[in-house]
Amino acid sequence: MLRGHGRLARPSRLDTGGECAITPVTELLSELVRIDSVNPSLDPASRGEAEVAAFVARFMRGAGFHVEMPEDVPGRPSVVARVGTPTPDRPALLLECHVDTVPLGSMRNGLRPRVRDGRLFGRGACDVKGGLAAMMTALASRRDASKPLVFWATVDEEHDFGGVRALAERGIPALGAVVAEPTRLRPVIAHKGCLRVELQTRGRAAHSARPELGDNAVLHAMRLIDTLQRGFAQRFAGIAHPLCGPPLWSVTQIATTNPINVIPDACRLGVDVRVTPGQDADEILVWLDGALAAAGVPVEKQLLRLKDYALDTAPSAAVARWALEVSRAVLGEDVAPEGAPFGTDASKISVLAGVPAVVLGPGDITWAHTVEEHIALDELERGVAVYEGVIDRYLAEG
Repeated sequence: MLRGHGRLARPSRLDTGGECAITPVTELLSELVRIDSVNPSLDPASRGEAEVAAFVARFMRGAGFHVEMPEDVPGRPSVVARVGTPTPDRPALLLECHVDTVPLGSMRNGLRPRVRDGRLFGRGACDVKGGLAAMMTALASRRDASKPLVFWATVDEEHDFGGVRALAERGIPALGAVVAEPTRLRPVIAHKGCLRVELQTRGRAAHSARPELGDNAVLHAMRLIDTLQRGFAQRFAGIAHPLCGPPLWSVTQIATTNPINVIPDACRLGVDVRVTPGQDADEILVWLDGALAAAGVPVEKQLLRLKDYALDTAPSAAVARWALEVSRAVLGEDVAPEGAPFGTDASKISVLAGVPAVVLGPGDITWAHTVEEHIALDELERGVAVYEGVIDRYLAEG
């Protein structure tokens, strides 16, 4: 395992085909990818995040950080590492990254990292173990910081944000937070929140040879899908965030449990709503209740997830300014703050802990969760420089 920045503790196990030298952060990423940390809520056969959390904890202790492992999600510890003790008079810089991944699916050898054409392939390489490796490496290089640094490595981001929610609810005195996700090293200061709703239409079962004796719940569902899709677009037309765009309504699941020769008496719809920053999610639920009542379709509603927050950090916040300055310097481009359509741990830190947060990390979200998931190694190296630069600006300011 790596000990700090710039030195390998043992020869690399990563096969590159001789195409490039193995740097410390690349070796660290390969070690992280080898550890199965599939979210067990998505795959009950997975061992969960405990092994990767233990690896992260050992690394951070070896780098001189004080480490705790709170188990807010039973059997699935997060990692809290710090140098210095943050107080209201001496607030920290918080760096945060999740440790879980989505299942391997049809990805072959997803836990066996490999390098090809300057890119490292493997499950989690992009989302978000590349950011995790870069963040750990940067923190280790700043272990002697004169001001408090706090690192959270959290579980359950890919399902219900259980790790970060628990830590954020306890609060932390911090000037700002940097959350690792694949943003191509461009700072994201806004992203959408979400609502997830289950709708179930009701009908009457009958033999499919006599459909006129039944009441087909699938046909009710089809009418309801069209009515709600058009109604949502009309009701929320004109609402948009300058970085994130308009809210989105998507029917993502439709299912029955009846045999194929039975007219279905129930049909379930899964609905994913992306709420744009500044929009009141309760307003969407009020509209939905009214729309369902007016649809004339027998239907029941269940909220599958409590409203998940959007992120909307002011570009003038210190952490957003540091991130933008460093990204411009490292990339050599005229970078501007961006918005994202996906959700992250950052919104929980912002809303529940009251800490301004920015999402920033190496990797391209295009490759996250795919069978060809990968990260460019030169971008991984720049990720270390970006995180070090943000830390240095925090240490120099105030």
